[in-house]
Amino acid sequence: MVTGFDRDPQYIAERDGDLREYLASRDFGYGSTFPLFRGYEFFRRLWDEGYIIPDMSVIRVMWSFGREDEHYMVKGKSELTGITLPHHSGIPGTHNPRRILKNRLWEAQCLEPDPEPRRRKSVRNP
Repeated sequence: MVTGFDRDPQYIAERDGDLREYLASRDFGYGSTFPLFRGYEFFRRLWDEGYIIPDMSVIRVMWSFGREDEHYMVKGKSELTGITLPHHSGIPGTHNPRRILKNRLWEAQCLEPDPEPRRRKSVRNP
Protein backbone atom coordinates (compact mmCIF):
# COMPACT_ATOMS: atom_id res chain seq x y z
CA MET A 1 0.00 0.00 0.00
CA VAL A 2 1.34 3.45 -0.92
CA THR A 3 0.97 6.00 1.88
CA GLY A 4 0.99 9.79 1.65
CA PHE A 5 4.60 9.78 2.87
CA ASP A 6 5.63 7.46 0.03
CA ARG A 7 4.13 9.89 -2.49
CA ASP A 8 5.28 13.04 -0.67
CA PRO A 9 8.39 12.34 1.44
CA GLN A 10 9.13 16.04 2.01
CA TYR A 11 8.11 18.03 5.08
CA ILE A 12 4.41 18.91 5.09
CA ALA A 13 3.35 20.92 8.16
CA GLU A 14 -0.18 19.47 8.28
CA ARG A 15 1.24 15.94 8.42
CA ASP A 16 4.61 16.41 10.13
CA GLY A 17 3.81 19.13 12.67
CA ASP A 18 6.13 21.82 13.97
CA LEU A 19 9.21 22.47 11.82
CA ARG A 20 11.58 22.59 14.83
CA GLU A 21 10.41 19.15 16.02
CA TYR A 22 10.62 17.75 12.51
CA LEU A 23 14.21 18.99 12.13
CA ALA A 24 15.19 17.66 15.55
CA SER A 25 13.89 14.21 14.64
CA ARG A 26 15.88 14.18 11.39
CA ASP A 27 19.11 16.17 11.52
CA PHE A 28 20.33 16.51 15.08
CA GLY A 29 21.28 12.96 15.97
CA TYR A 30 17.85 11.62 16.88
CA GLY A 31 16.75 10.28 13.52
CA SER A 32 18.16 8.19 10.74
CA THR A 33 17.47 10.50 7.80
CA PHE A 34 18.07 14.12 6.91
CA PRO A 35 15.08 16.47 6.59
CA LEU A 36 13.50 16.63 3.13
CA PHE A 37 11.86 19.63 1.51
CA ARG A 38 10.44 20.58 -1.87
CA GLY A 39 11.02 23.94 -3.52
CA TYR A 40 12.80 27.16 -2.67
CA GLU A 41 10.37 28.44 -0.02
CA PHE A 42 11.68 26.13 2.71
CA PHE A 43 15.28 27.07 1.93
CA ARG A 44 14.35 30.70 2.54
CA ARG A 45 12.54 29.79 5.77
CA LEU A 46 15.49 27.75 7.07
CA TRP A 47 17.80 30.66 6.20
CA ASP A 48 15.59 33.29 7.85
CA GLU A 49 15.15 31.19 11.00
CA GLY A 50 18.93 30.66 11.32
CA TYR A 51 19.10 26.90 10.67
CA ILE A 52 21.38 27.21 7.63
CA ILE A 53 25.04 27.89 8.42
CA PRO A 54 27.03 29.53 5.59
CA ASP A 55 30.04 27.47 4.45
CA MET A 56 28.85 24.49 6.52
CA SER A 57 25.29 23.56 5.57
CA VAL A 58 24.87 21.37 2.51
CA ILE A 59 21.93 20.92 0.16
CA ARG A 60 21.49 17.62 -1.65
CA VAL A 61 19.13 17.85 -4.62
CA MET A 62 17.44 14.47 -4.98
CA TRP A 63 16.71 12.87 -8.34
CA SER A 64 14.52 9.77 -8.44
CA PHE A 65 16.12 8.05 -11.41
CA GLY A 66 18.33 8.49 -14.43
CA ARG A 67 20.50 11.16 -12.84
CA GLU A 68 22.82 11.32 -9.84
CA ASP A 69 21.88 13.53 -6.89
CA GLU A 70 23.69 16.87 -6.65
CA HIS A 71 25.42 18.39 -3.58
CA TYR A 72 25.80 22.13 -2.99
CA MET A 73 27.51 24.12 -0.25
CA VAL A 74 25.43 27.03 1.03
CA LYS A 75 27.48 30.21 0.75
CA GLY A 76 24.67 32.66 1.56
CA LYS A 77 20.96 33.24 1.26
CA SER A 78 21.23 33.66 -2.50
CA GLU A 79 24.31 31.57 -3.31
CA LEU A 80 24.99 27.83 -3.61
CA THR A 81 28.27 26.38 -4.87
CA GLY A 82 28.49 22.97 -6.53
CA ILE A 83 30.57 20.49 -4.52
CA THR A 84 32.92 18.15 -6.39
CA LEU A 85 32.64 14.58 -5.08
CA PRO A 86 33.47 11.14 -6.51
CA HIS A 87 29.69 10.69 -6.94
CA HIS A 88 26.74 13.07 -6.62
CA SER A 89 28.66 16.26 -7.43
CA GLY A 90 26.78 19.52 -7.81
CA ILE A 91 26.91 21.52 -11.00
CA PRO A 92 30.25 23.39 -10.88
CA GLY A 93 30.13 27.10 -10.13
CA THR A 94 27.91 29.44 -8.16
CA HIS A 95 24.12 29.21 -8.39
CA ASN A 96 21.00 30.92 -7.14
CA PRO A 97 19.11 28.58 -4.75
CA ARG A 98 15.80 29.82 -6.15
CA ARG A 99 16.72 28.31 -9.53
CA ILE A 100 18.41 25.13 -8.28
CA LEU A 101 15.65 24.22 -5.79
CA LYS A 102 12.58 25.21 -7.82
CA ASN A 103 10.10 22.32 -7.64
CA ARG A 104 12.91 19.95 -6.59
CA LEU A 105 13.05 17.53 -3.68
CA TRP A 106 16.10 18.32 -1.56
CA GLU A 107 17.77 17.30 1.66
CA ALA A 108 19.26 19.71 4.22
CA GLN A 109 22.46 18.63 5.98
CA CYS A 110 24.56 20.19 8.76
CA LEU A 111 21.95 22.54 10.18
CA GLU A 112 22.20 24.67 13.33
CA PRO A 113 20.48 22.74 16.19
CA ASP A 114 19.84 25.89 18.25
CA PRO A 115 19.21 28.65 15.70
CA GLU A 116 18.69 32.35 16.21
CA PRO A 117 16.55 34.06 13.56
CA ARG A 118 18.45 36.33 11.22
CA ARG A 119 17.58 39.99 11.30
CA ARG A 120 15.99 41.29 8.17
CA LYS A 121 17.34 44.53 6.81
CA SER A 122 14.73 47.20 7.22
CA VAL A 123 13.87 49.54 4.40
CA ARG A 124 13.56 53.09 5.61
CA ASN A 125 11.29 55.56 3.90
CA PRO A 126 13.10 58.71 2.73
